[in-house]
Amino acid sequence: MPTISPASGVVLALLANFSWITAQSDYQWPAYRPLEYATPVPNPTTTSTFALPYAQLSGLIDPRSTTTWDSPDSTPTDHGIEYGNAALSSLWAPIPVSSPPFTSTVSPTPIPSSELIKPPPLPIAPTLSSNDSLKFPTNFQWGFAGAALQIEGATKNEGRGPSAWENRMRGNFSSSGENAGPPDIATMNYYLYKQDIARLAAVGVQSYSFSISWSRIVPFGTAGSPINKEAIDHYNDLIDTVISYGMKPVVTLYHFDTPATLQSNTSFFSYDHPDFIDSFVYYAQTVLVHYSDRVGTWYTFNEPTIEPSISGSWVTSRYVLEAHAKVVRWYRDVIKGDALWSMKFDLTDTGFALPLDPSNASDVAAAVRRNEFTVGYFARPLFLGENPPQSMVETVGDKVPTYTDEELEFFNGTADFFAFDIYTATYHSEPEGGFTACAANPENALYPQCTVPSRTRGLWEANFQGNPDRIAVPAEHVRAMLGFWQATYPTKGGITIAEFGLPAYKAANMSTQHIQNDLAQSNFYVPILAEVLKAINLDGIHVKGLYGWSFLDNWEWGQYNDKYGVQGFNATTQERFYKRAIFDYAGFIQDHMEE
Repeated sequence: MPTISPASGVVLALLANFSWITAQSDYQWPAYRPLEYATPVPNPTTTSTFALPYAQLSGLIDPRSTTTWDSPDSTPTDHGIEYGNAALSSLWAPIPVSSPPFTSTVSPTPIPSSELIKPPPLPIAPTLSSNDSLKFPTNFQWGFAGAALQIEGATKNEGRGPSAWENRMRGNFSSSGENAGPPDIATMNYYLYKQDIARLAAVGVQSYSFSISWSRIVPFGTAGSPINKEAIDHYNDLIDTVISYGMKPVVTLYHFDTPATLQSNTSFFSYDHPDFIDSFVYYAQTVLVHYSDRVGTWYTFNEPTIEPSISGSWVTSRYVLEAHAKVVRWYRDVIKGDALWSMKFDLTDTGFALPLDPSNASDVAAAVRRNEFTVGYFARPLFLGENPPQSMVETVGDKVPTYTDEELEFFNGTADFFAFDIYTATYHSEPEGGFTACAANPENALYPQCTVPSRTRGLWEANFQGNPDRIAVPAEHVRAMLGFWQATYPTKGGITIAEFGLPAYKAANMSTQHIQNDLAQSNFYVPILAEVLKAINLDGIHVKGLYGWSFLDNWEWGQYNDKYGVQGFNATTQERFYKRAIFDYAGFIQDHMEE
């Protein structure tokens, strides 16, 4: 037997007092839940075609000059050339722009398997029904969305012209709150798009909804001005990359990036500029002859219901409707493609209007009236071939446009499905004295909508609290929204939730580990997905698809404080990381998809 040193003897004596250490060594630990990994999108075996290829479509438009411009760091010498380097440089002259950290497309790298481990189950799972076998149909489209000006960065590179938004702000974002700043660098998606698409495909995301930048395709904006070859090539490869990973591209033609040359002082988004319609059609036709063969879903306009003034979008709706209808009818009549078309409606003002008491007729009338003022002036001409709601016409007169029978026929049917963004909801009731008295009195504080909004029912908010000043509609009311839109504006193509999302509270102040594991977005997304599943299976509502906002934290119109993304990124290195919400969102749909 070996000799025990005095020190060892002390240790043994101490251990003798803790006999439970030896006793516990016999405990049989249960096996942990096996680690699960995200299921990637399968490699494509076939590709869908929606129109003839560019080689056969290019002759359908008038000849257009295609060119490239010098690096923004170069000194132009071609003064006097209408659309030369000096002319483009002069458009940027009043706008300070930060140079991007790199200026070439980055090749994708494989996503490490360690990043693809699914998180543990949510602490509280949504209740579907007594029948947990509810399924999304096989043709259900789902994914995440982004928008060019919010994600691309490289705003001055490869021939892009400034947008009216950038020209208005001119680098001054002091009023945009915390983490304010310009879109100059953003997420650098313009050069990192291959990696971003690879990351979405790696976790099984089916579709990627993105916008094409008008200011990149046509830097000078107007009809007849040159087309940017580098931009054409960029989006051509972006679409090909999406398809090569087995995903579906969904494309928006306009997402708030009107070229600065079309800036108007009477419409924030310049819809009423005298050259807006013709220039938009010129741009859209250029895009369509290049990409129509590979894109099956198009949006003309994102959220045309948004204008800073209360009546701005009513007045400018005429120009948006005309531009939209011209593009869609040209696509159908000339390109003869098979893609589906719509525009995305944002529920501005107080969000989707719910009756305070759905059994109270006046509350129901208030909700209907409020939704008419929010969306009806666009939706009725598009889906019903009818003029804006009588409630609006009687209240605000010619501030809301009305149309001839010929115009209504031109607009009607140019949207194949109803698309809207879910962000907020509010309860509504009839004002004291009634709707008629309020509508006749412009001095009434509730005029012209003339409903009484309330964010609470009982003690509780109608919305899910996100970042300060950002609220999001809870799952409780999603089926009612979908049912209302289907009953009010029925279409063969059904309904798409084009955007819905939540920025977690104070996420900008969280560590990477904290924001990756935060439950707020998952607790927002998954119950809504469950309610959509019920709407499809139990209510018979034709929901075509849905898209989370956003696939990545991004520039939120003046600031980076609202972290809507299901991925985050390091602003210094541009390195991305998944948040648990992307796994919970994708996993729920995959678990409930028809085989």
